Amino acid sequence: MIETLTKEREALIPVVRDEWINCLDKCPTLQRTACIDGILWLYNFSKLEKPQIMGVKSPLAAQYLANILQSNVRDNVRANVGDNVGDNVRANVRANVRANVWANVGASVRDNVWANVGDNLEYFNVSVTGSLCDFGWVAFYDFFDRIGVDLKNEHFSKIRSLLRSGIYDSIQLSGLCIICEMPKEIHRDEKMRLHSNLGPSIGWQDGYELYHLWGVNFEKPLWAGVTSRSISPKEIFELKNIEQRMAALKVIGIDKVLDDKHAHTVKKSKRGNELIKLTGIFRQPKYCLRYKCPSTGREYVSFVSNKAGESGDPDAAMASKFGLTKEQYQTLELES
Repeated sequence: MIETLTKEREALIPVVRDEWINCLDKCPTLQRTACIDGILWLYNFSKLEKPQIMGVKSPLAAQYLANILQSNVRDNVRANVGDNVGDNVRANVRANVRANVWANVGASVRDNVWANVGDNLEYFNVSVTGSLCDFGWVAFYDFFDRIGVDLKNEHFSKIRSLLRSGIYDSIQLSGLCIICEMPKEIHRDEKMRLHSNLGPSIGWQDGYELYHLWGVNFEKPLWAGVTSRSISPKEIFELKNIEQRMAALKVIGIDKVLDDKHAHTVKKSKRGNELIKLTGIFRQPKYCLRYKCPSTGREYVSFVSNKAGESGDPDAAMASKFGLTKEQYQTLELES
């Protein structure tokens, strides 16, 4: 029984972590034989009938194909794995891989696919086993397997082989499994968020692609307007999605948008809240606040009502954003 990690074993932690993250980032070509063998094993293990297996090039194509075929029975397939855990490896392998693979990529892609399926089509749930979302826990147990821990589970290697075959995701139905290949390209920033100001942040062989700036999703026309810097200050401030607004301001530069021609600082408080009056952008003057999130240090710009702005008090204006009085706001240690 292994109760402590030697220096050699600790050194293996980042190696295993990076190997599994690279299973996505290096966009491997699908090994069809290994993938099909893994799917057939998964169905057999789950006591389901042998499925017809069909391959597509993107997760959106998988949804379209599922809708065309209109299967009536949907069975979620689950694998049975051991439950041997260790806090150090959990923090440095499983959680890290899951964050950098599923949370920063898989969830964003899923939401976009869901939105693009539209109201006229049915969204089919993707697999709960044998896809990108498994990378975290499989990386965790892979580490223990490689240092000689007996996992006491003969099925683990089957799941690991399936994931290493280059499968991105699948829709697992009764008698049918639609498998999706890895993307052809993926671009991320230093925090592992989907990001590119030169082209799609992630794209598949069939032309399905997504655009992100620092993890924030953009439709292509809006992304093009931001990255080409052809978007106007008015258009930026009218973006309803505050994350898109802040990403756009980061590209353009807040100071360039809030220049002396259009923006005048009314007052900046000791808490760092800056009340700004905008003129010449909208039909009527508007007020906004520039402030930093205390927990992340990220700078934000958001509108406040003209009533709050005309008070001339940035802290009172900030309080109004939260439905608080200035006195209540001043009792807060942090706000975001």
